[in-house]
Amino acid sequence: MFINNSFVYFFELDLDHNIDICKPVVDPRCSVVNGRKSEARGKVKARGKVRREEKREGKSGERESQARGKVRREGKSGERESQAGGKVRREGKSGGRESQARGEVRREGKSGERESQAGGKVRREGKSGGRESQARGKVRREGKSGERESQARGKVRREGKSGERESQARGKVRREGKSGERESQARGKVRREGKSGERESQARGKVRREGKSGERESQARGKVRREGKSGERESQARGKVRREGKSGERESQARGKVRREGKSGERESQARGKVRREGKSGERESQARGKVRREGKSGERESQARGKVRREGKSGERESQAGSPTCEKKK
Repeated sequence: MFINNSFVYFFELDLDHNIDICKPVVDPRCSVVNGRKSEARGKVKARGKVRREEKREGKSGERESQARGKVRREGKSGERESQAGGKVRREGKSGGRESQARGEVRREGKSGERESQAGGKVRREGKSGGRESQARGKVRREGKSGERESQARGKVRREGKSGERESQARGKVRREGKSGERESQARGKVRREGKSGERESQARGKVRREGKSGERESQARGKVRREGKSGERESQARGKVRREGKSGERESQARGKVRREGKSGERESQARGKVRREGKSGERESQARGKVRREGKSGERESQARGKVRREGKSGERESQAGSPTCEKKK
């Protein structure tokens, strides 16, 4: 009489099924909506669709679990591997790590080396601090010593620890040394600049040099120009030679013509057999086709042409001699 129906029912279910009568009877490995399952190794709570989780452990100590499409493996050596959403991650006992997600691959060694590949890009970083990346045909390296090198679209750039720089882009080469020397080559052009201030460039057959002393020299299309520290200048272009000294003297030669001008102001030119001189005093003399003309500072003029001699003084007097007769006229 002291045993009621409910107590007997509970006792029979508990012996046969070993579950609580307050909860519906379900598969021990599954959980349903608003259902719970308890196991010796942890609890699993789920709502909605039926979810499964599987755990395996081998004799060697390897473990494997799969939940929500994820796979996790852990070996006895401490290696770990996980795969979730197309991603793969591995971690070795040595500390090396590798992950692959959306076509990306990342590796990290115990030594601190790192490597990643994403969208055709490859990046490496060594323990020494050396870095290397490759993205869209570009290669970049950076060493522990501070050296850098990049290559992008046919361009190469290097920078050493000493401060030296070198770049190559579209056939151009540029170097810059620690000493301040610079050198560039672009489309057949070469430019150098030394620490001493010397400069040299070569472009399209042109050569330009400039020394520390201030001397300059350029060569372009057969032209040569030099300028010394003393102020002397010399140029040669198309068979022409021009010199200008510090004293102010000038000399030019062009097409068989020679022109000289001294510091005193004297001038002399020779062109087509003609000689012209002009002194500082204002005297002038010209010779052309056998003619000689002189003009003094006082305004006197004298000409000789075809055996004739003509003189004209400052006062307006004129004198001519042609043949034997002589004529004089006074104003």
